Amino acid sequence: MNRAVAVATLSQSFLVGALLLSDGPAAVCWLLWIASQAIVMIELLRPRSSLFGPNFWRGRRQPRVALTFDDGPHPDDTPAILDILKTSDTRATFFFVGSRARRHPDLVLRAAREGHEIGAHSDTHPWWFSLAGPGRLRREVRDAVETLERITQK
Repeated sequence: MNRAVAVATLSQSFLVGALLLSDGPAAVCWLLWIASQAIVMIELLRPRSSLFGPNFWRGRRQPRVALTFDDGPHPDDTPAILDILKTSDTRATFFFVGSRARRHPDLVLRAAREGHEIGAHSDTHPWWFSLAGPGRLRREVRDAVETLERITQK
């Protein structure tokens, strides 16, 4: 069992215990569930956390700023952002949602042609994404990557 599945399973087992048990044991389960959720959130927000698996990064060892834009492409915001980046000769990384990329492939292509990195930010970006099972997570990422590769022909 991989680490992400173990963390999610343990956390959810505390919740089930809290719902099924009564009195004292339920209170303990609730506290454990709250603590496990806090740990999950902290680790999701901590740069280079490896709780859910390895992460990969690379870059020059010097002070830098990385600009990232999530949840696009958006028909109004993305062109405006690209225009600003172009005037300042700045590159960024755009994490696009697959379903939105299929609606606005011209914006994905423009970002790629202008030298920006393109990343996948799931295919449908449901609000409950972090609660999805491993199969759904893989499909969301796979479908988004396939869409972005098809649009950019990489």
